[in-house]
Amino acid sequence: MSKPPGAPAHRPLIAFCGVLILAAGFASSLHGQPASKPPAAITDAATGSRAILHVDVVGTGANRRLVTAGVFPEGRTLGPLVVGLGATWAPDGTGFAFFDTQLALRLRDRVGRETVLFQGDQSEQLYLWQPAWSPDGKQIAALTFVPGATGPLKMSIALIDVAAKKIQSRFAIPRGVTNIPSYSTPPNKLRWSADGRRILISWESAAVLDTKSGTFELLPGGPIVAEWAPGGDAIYYLDVINRDRGPTLAGLYRATLGSGTPPTKLLDQQQLSFMGLAVTARVVLGVMTLSPAGTKLAVAFGSGAGDSGRLNVYAIGAAPDSLVTDKPLATFPTEELIAAIEWAPDETQVAVIAVAKDGVKIRAMNLGTGAWRTLATLGPLDLNGREAEVLAFKALSWTQ
Repeated sequence: MSKPPGAPAHRPLIAFCGVLILAAGFASSLHGQPASKPPAAITDAATGSRAILHVDVVGTGANRRLVTAGVFPEGRTLGPLVVGLGATWAPDGTGFAFFDTQLALRLRDRVGRETVLFQGDQSEQLYLWQPAWSPDGKQIAALTFVPGATGPLKMSIALIDVAAKKIQSRFAIPRGVTNIPSYSTPPNKLRWSADGRRILISWESAAVLDTKSGTFELLPGGPIVAEWAPGGDAIYYLDVINRDRGPTLAGLYRATLGSGTPPTKLLDQQQLSFMGLAVTARVVLGVMTLSPAGTKLAVAFGSGAGDSGRLNVYAIGAAPDSLVTDKPLATFPTEELIAAIEWAPDETQVAVIAVAKDGVKIRAMNLGTGAWRTLATLGPLDLNGREAEVLAFKALSWTQ
């Protein structure tokens, strides 16, 4: 972020517009040029492996642009795939959704065909944060807003019917969960529950939408770093305090939805500090990501030692889940800060966006061996300017 996550931000325009302009410029540079080769295949024909989608920077000087690129787990790069951002794999791996430079949500299939799923207009526009697929792949949740001269803007969660290519329903987000355009915290989570009924949104604060009843359940505290419990009936979250004076992890909690009871504290501030976990001061507060089958939970934060980080992987059973907080399956200190985590479909690996002093890299780690490998290095990204904000807006996808 252009300011530390704990510092108030007062931007006159929607923050993501800066990176949108960068992508739009690249789009215009491609118009009118004949295709020199067919679209790159995003799944390996021999192994069936899907590419890891990630944001990238192409060009130099005034021609530097942000795009979505791909790299296979073994390191074979595909280069730029689409002129757009927020790329997110469909659950069945047949394609991915992304936002183009015209504020439209598109679907790109395995052979490169693109379909517009929803195009915003003057009455309602898409906000270019991550699109979230329902588990059955029939709907995509996205944030929309009503354009206006002053903030905070009226934001909604819109459910887009993939087959019908239109908004099926929309739900106004409670006040305080988002604060556009003057947000002071990086976005954290937009994800469906495993049963396809609820949607977790976590930004300035957090709430869970029940798509059947249309009601929201607010989570206490905020900002928090949140993730679903496997059964979809509870949320794990890390509460962040002292946002204005220097963000600090206050505790790890489990909130059971609809219970009417306070969240259960699993770890307190002292225990988190003893484990070496700390809130980062760059790009994101931290990352917590549940594996596709809900059997493992990856947690990444700073280590309290400058620009280094720590990745913990925990075993977590099916409902009723049993997270053993003080005994991770594995702990992996890193020299870089981790801005995003994505699980491999078979849960044997994780891919991360690693932010280091010398640049931003896509790295993967085999959980069995603990060996890291660098798959791609992004073009030069200004980590002290607005370009860095793109790393908090769905910059990596492997299964989500």
